[in-house]
Amino acid sequence: MFLEFVTFIMLLLVLVLKYGTVTRIVKLNQRLRDAEGKCRRSEDRLRLQRNERRIAEREEVGLTRQQVSLESEMERLEGDLTALKESNIEVLQQLTRSPNVEDLGEGLN
Repeated sequence: MFLEFVTFIMLLLVLVLKYGTVTRIVKLNQRLRDAEGKCRRSEDRLRLQRNERRIAEREEVGLTRQQVSLESEMERLEGDLTALKESNIEVLQQLTRSPNVEDLGEGLN
């Protein structure tokens, strides 16, 4: 009777350990699926960020080229403005030297 009782206790112990092992495996499998889902979402976000980065880099290159062209155009326009100012100064100097300037001033009144 003693051996039967010990055998029964051992059987119960094996069943409890088996149940504990199975529940632990189920929990670990669930954690694994959750981790894989997070990993996939993170990979998707990473892929999206990389695409956005590539687009931003292309835009940056385009804007840099546009900035260079605008700066060169601005330099050209500044040169034109300087030339026009000098031309205006020359014209004003010629007008002030001209004897008919007084006549022009009187004609406007």
